[in-house]
Amino acid sequence: MIKIHLVNKPEFNNLVNSAQFIKDINENIYIVKGYYSVREIDKIKQICLEFSNEIEPAWYPCVDDCPDYHRLHNNYPKAHVQSIQHAYYFHRWNGNHSLFNFFSNIFNMKSVLVDSNNIDMDFLNNIPSTGPIARVLVHQYPRGGGGRKSILILLVLMPRFKQLFKQVSLIKIIAQAVYI
Repeated sequence: MIKIHLVNKPEFNNLVNSAQFIKDINENIYIVKGYYSVREIDKIKQICLEFSNEIEPAWYPCVDDCPDYHRLHNNYPKAHVQSIQHAYYFHRWNGNHSLFNFFSNIFNMKSVLVDSNNIDMDFLNNIPSTGPIARVLVHQYPRGGGGRKSILILLVLMPRFKQLFKQVSLIKIIAQAVYI
């Protein structure tokens, strides 16, 4: 049976750095409360809003020198996972060093959790033609109907989360917890 754990950021960081974490991950869900502060999330939100005011929504394939972009998703039929959201895509090669520095702990955590023998660990500096890349994606879900189909299934199964999602937009929830 899967266990759900509510932990804070220091507790989660200790868990991730333990050998037992990988062994137990299939049987546990961790909700990390307050991983980022409301002030930090508001700063990221402001960066995204300013960016979306500067350029029109668009989509670009992930190739070398791909520009940063934002797009509106409205259950696009050919999407792997249909969603209703406003998504922002930022790439390191476009000079987004402050965003990547802000999320460096997440990127470091991911590198700890992968088998470094099978993954190119230089993903932070790669471009698409040289190997796996890292990019910062921010999803803003509208109130009263946004989300991803896979998340909506979770909401049907877990009424408590459904109620939480009805009350505030997901971008505010992320200020309270990061779902891993």
